Amino acid sequence: MNICFENFIKAFPPSDNLTKPTEETIAKYENLLPADLLEFWKEYGFGDYGGGLLRVINPSDYEEAEGVNISVDIPLLTDSFGDIFIFRSIPAQNLKAVGILNVHFRNREFFIVDEDCIEELFGGINPEMPMMRAELFQEAVQKFGKPEPNEIFFFAPALAMGGGESIEFVQKGDAFTHYAMLMAMAGDFKAQY
Repeated sequence: MNICFENFIKAFPPSDNLTKPTEETIAKYENLLPADLLEFWKEYGFGDYGGGLLRVINPSDYEEAEGVNISVDIPLLTDSFGDIFIFRSIPAQNLKAVGILNVHFRNREFFIVDEDCIEELFGGINPEMPMMRAELFQEAVQKFGKPEPNEIFFFAPALAMGGGESIEFVQKGDAFTHYAMLMAMAGDFKAQY
């Protein structure tokens, strides 16, 4: 296995609730994503990593998520607070990039622009990064229990509406319901390409 994915497994050990991709899923993405990522999916699967701090997702499940532009974006991961890590590929511009859809502030930001951006994401992300909210995640798990596969932790009121990143503002609920509520309250994503 590629060293980047080995580093990911060390930083975010897989949980026991992983689901292997179907042959149809592999076939759908085999010409769109690196072979190393598809091998990682086959070996480990979709589900919680790092105790639920991150979730490796089946991209098809998030194609309809607010902010995903399915013509150029492939969702790869979500964090425990619902932000979505995406891969963007625009062949006509020779562009490959990895970014995050910050659902709380309704923006998207690409932070790795490189041919090997997916490998760099998996090899470089770690629980100590502030964007992971690891301490707040632990507090939320103690208070609410781990999120189910369709759930996230979120802020109420929403961060864009004056909520704060502390445990008194955290709740747990359905990810897609929360995405839709944020869209209704805060509007469409601000593009940052």
